[in-house]
Amino acid sequence: MLVERNRVTGFTDAGIYIGGIIDTGAGTLMARLNDLFRNDRGIIVEDSVGVSLLVRYNIAHDNFNDGIFLHNSDGILVQRNTVFDNTRAGIELDALSDHNLIGGNRARGNLFDLANDGGTGNCFINNTYTTSWGTIDC
Repeated sequence: MLVERNRVTGFTDAGIYIGGIIDTGAGTLMARLNDLFRNDRGIIVEDSVGVSLLVRYNIAHDNFNDGIFLHNSDGILVQRNTVFDNTRAGIELDALSDHNLIGGNRARGNLFDLANDGGTGNCFINNTYTTSWGTIDC
């Protein structure tokens, strides 16, 4: 299952919205190789728990809020994305998002390159960034 190679701009919510995913069968749902800009948020993953979901190799830039945003989602892998010049955060996890792995991403020019708003067990590893909010470690 792929959301792949899209160029998405101009949405007042998410360029790509992945929400309410509770079953991916035996496979992995992947959002990869997308270019997301001038949306409110580039990618939103919301209300997705206990599934194999991977957000990888995307470029999210110049969005009015966040490049990549996780809301109430657990166990998501956000890996090797490039997020820059978003107004709020490059990658943000809200307080209801737990046990996610955020690794190998490059972030620059955001108010907060990486933001963990209080979720538990989130692991931020091998990211390149300057600014952060919350606990950004494993």
